[in-house]
Amino acid sequence: MIKGKNSKLRESIKSLLVPVKEKRLSFSITIIALAVAIVTALAAIFSYNNHKTEKAQLLESKIDSLISEKSILSDKNAIHSFEKIEVAKALLAKDCNPRLLGKVLISEASLEKKYYQYEKAIACYKKAIALFSKDNSRLNLAEAYYKLGDCYKKVGIFDLGFKATVKGLNLYIEEKDLMGQRRCYNNIGSFYKYLGEYDKALAYYQKTLAISQELGYSEGISSAFNNLGTIYSEMGKNELALDFYHKSNIGKSKLSTKSIAIYNGNVGGVLLKMGKYKESYAALRKAQYYLSKNFDP
Repeated sequence: MIKGKNSKLRESIKSLLVPVKEKRLSFSITIIALAVAIVTALAAIFSYNNHKTEKAQLLESKIDSLISEKSILSDKNAIHSFEKIEVAKALLAKDCNPRLLGKVLISEASLEKKYYQYEKAIACYKKAIALFSKDNSRLNLAEAYYKLGDCYKKVGIFDLGFKATVKGLNLYIEEKDLMGQRRCYNNIGSFYKYLGEYDKALAYYQKTLAISQELGYSEGISSAFNNLGTIYSEMGKNELALDFYHKSNIGKSKLSTKSIAIYNGNVGGVLLKMGKYKESYAALRKAQYYLSKNFDP
């Protein structure tokens, strides 16, 4: 009797366990199917993102080749250069990338500046600044502010130029970009020079010199010595001016013909003020020679 009851109990337990096992199996299959679906979806997303990244990189490469300094500023045909800018803009028309469009506008501004279209250049720099601000491209933004300031300097709007240059300088300092800082300090020195505040100009040119020496940048070192010489010349300290001009010419084998021409022109000018006419004439003739090698007639 007891055995019969136990047998029935076992059968009852088995009947209860079968649905549980089936449910577990069904649940396991569901989990596996869900996992497969997730993996498939992730693979598709990765493939799409990878394709999108490759497409973006290809676009950026095309844009860079069109607007590079060698491609734009070295081309003697202005029409060809501006056509490249328009092609770059057209490529960005459908898939507008603020950073890339900003870079195109910077190149367009540089081109306008090359042909003395300063108002158009300023407008391009301002548009680029707006785009870089949205995209948070801090180094690009710093460059745009620096170049805007330099453009204002060219047209004699020193207050706006100074403000733009300081904005660029602050960004370069935050990003620890020494070359950018060097360029801004140099231009701030120039602003003070044009305003006749020679002591302040000297201080900023000294900062330019210090950074150029730290970077081992020979053109920057030469330029800084030259600018210091110019300030001393303006102050009537001709001997000191000559000393700095001579320093700017040290290691001239590494300098461009333009730098050597500027050196000889400045030395010739100081010697002329000192009444040393023969020496002045010789230096100015050298300046003329190197200018003819550096620039097209």
